[in-house]
Amino acid sequence: MYPTTFRNASYNIKLFKDLLRIAVSKEKKLAEKVDASWENIRGMGGDKHLAKKIICCYADDVLPIFKTDDLELYFELLSKNKLPSNYNSMSLGEKFQFFNQELLNIKESYAETKDWDNVYFMWFLYVTYKGLT
Repeated sequence: MYPTTFRNASYNIKLFKDLLRIAVSKEKKLAEKVDASWENIRGMGGDKHLAKKIICCYADDVLPIFKTDDLELYFELLSKNKLPSNYNSMSLGEKFQFFNQELLNIKESYAETKDWDNVYFMWFLYVTYKGLT
């Protein structure tokens, strides 16, 4: 899947470079980075897993959980909060930003997980709730 996607990116190199600039920008919010026009490069649309992976490489405040359904599941399992009333109208990037913030807040709220890095916390979630995702 990815070799073809990167070949497609090379055919649209200017757009891909622009998207990479957005992905590493300190001025852009996480939602804006995910919601950038990644889908204009064939293979980077859908749940934008590849875009999220690229963004995660350059951001300290992102959990390396790229499947929106998994983020939603962990939120439902761990959070006392409810989904926002506008959840169904939120963009993919807004959902990604919301779940990341909520899950990182949960991680920070427990002495046992507070000092874990985000990759370890992601691993913990997938191992602990194996079979649910």
